[in-house]
Amino acid sequence: MATSTERRYIYPIESYAVSLTHHFGLFRETITVTIADIELANSQLDICRLTMVRHGSRFLIDDIYGTGFYSLFSNRGIGTLFLNSALGYLSAYYPPETVIYGQLSTDDDPLPIIQQKLYSACCARRRHFFSRYGFVFESESPLSWFSGPLSSLDLVVNGLFLGRHPRYIPFTDFIDVSPGE
Repeated sequence: MATSTERRYIYPIESYAVSLTHHFGLFRETITVTIADIELANSQLDICRLTMVRHGSRFLIDDIYGTGFYSLFSNRGIGTLFLNSALGYLSAYYPPETVIYGQLSTDDDPLPIIQQKLYSACCARRRHFFSRYGFVFESESPLSWFSGPLSSLDLVVNGLFLGRHPRYIPFTDFIDVSPGE
C-alpha cells in the first residue's frame, strides 16, 4: 500500500519552468508552485515558491517565499504567477465552494519602529496583492486573516512576470508529468 502520491505539472517558458506539485501524503496534503531557470543551475529563482496546505475542505496559503520586500524578485509578478497557477489547478479539481484562506505576514518587512512609512507601505502592498483576487479580510490589522471560496476568487490575468512573460497561464496549458502508478 502506497503511503503517498503526487501529481506534477510543468509549464516551460523559454529558459524557465513553472512547476506545480500536489503531494498527497499520509498525514498532510500540500500544493507547491515553483519556478526554475533551466539554464542557470542554483539561480536565486530557486528559492521562490508558494506553498498551500489542505485542512479538511479548505486550503491554507502557507506562504509565498522569495518574493518579499528585500528580495530581488519583489514586485516582479512571480507571486501573482504562483497564486494564479495554484487557483487554476484548484478550480480544475475541487468544487467551487472550496475555501482558500491565509494570514497576512510581516516577517520580512522593515521594522515598524525604525521605518514606519516603509513598513506601512509593505503592509498596504501585501493587502492589495490578495485583494485583487477577491479575498475578504477579517480586519484592518497588518496580520489579518483573509479568505474566499474558489467561486468568488478571480485570477489576475494582466501583467508580466520578470518583465516579459504572462503572469497568467491557463492550467490546461500545463503538462502532466506525474509519476506513473
